[in-house]
Amino acid sequence: MAITKQNFEMWQGDDKRITFIITNADGTPKSLIGSSVEWTLYVSTVQQVVKSTISNNIIIIENKAQVILDSSDTVNIRAGQYEHECRVTDTSNITEVVSTGIVTLNNSRTR
Repeated sequence: MAITKQNFEMWQGDDKRITFIITNADGTPKSLIGSSVEWTLYVSTVQQVVKSTISNNIIIIENKAQVILDSSDTVNIRAGQYEHECRVTDTSNITEVVSTGIVTLNNSRTR
């Protein structure tokens, strides 16, 4: 089951690390070893940023997935509110959305 309303804010052109702690339905830590993880930032149905373990933009440590955003990922995206979604595919090929929310991307005057 996805954890919803995982909202956060950042500024255009910032480096950011977003950590998701994944648990089983009973609340125990879910091992992500061998799993693939994808994180998407989007508005409506248009993807703005996509990160994944396949492209080495997400680090997995036990039951944590850390999304790595570099300044170049957001420097040219217009300020505003975007949705985000984190999806895990485990070693049994079971896919599940584990987190969703709103990202407020603030205008940076120094970029």
